[in-house]
Amino acid sequence: MLQKIFLNLLLTLLTAFAFVATANAQAEGQTEEQKMETDAKSAAKGMCSCMNLFFDALHPKLVDLMTDMLEVGEEQAQANFFTYLMSATPEEQALINKDIERMEDIDVELDAFCGEVIERFSAYDDNKEFEVKMISNLSQLPECKIVYSVMKLGQEDGEN
Repeated sequence: MLQKIFLNLLLTLLTAFAFVATANAQAEGQTEEQKMETDAKSAAKGMCSCMNLFFDALHPKLVDLMTDMLEVGEEQAQANFFTYLMSATPEEQALINKDIERMEDIDVELDAFCGEVIERFSAYDDNKEFEVKMISNLSQLPECKIVYSVMKLGQEDGEN
């Protein structure tokens, strides 16, 4: 009886090991293009998650400003923002100004929120193709609308 249990356990472990080995072999068998596509999807999801945490910590009107810049253009977005800012209470203006100051150190903020993701995909730092693929993946994730807007703006600024 004990021998049958041990034999079944051993067969289960061997089957699991074979499955893992096959999965690893398939992953290693990816072409560079497939690996980049897989990494771009993973980077998009990771950046979306951490940047959403960052945006959740900002005043909602600053987030609206970033989204509007892509949707209605920079001039109109700034005009809308300043119209709102002029009608806001002094307390709310102070909160917005505090968050604007935080955004001046955006590198520090992003490192605090997204450092692990940025480090994990640092091999692609100067790879335009990877950037395009990652931003394309962001555009397909509804929960990443704001992150997509910001990344798209950054990409457009980089092209100019």
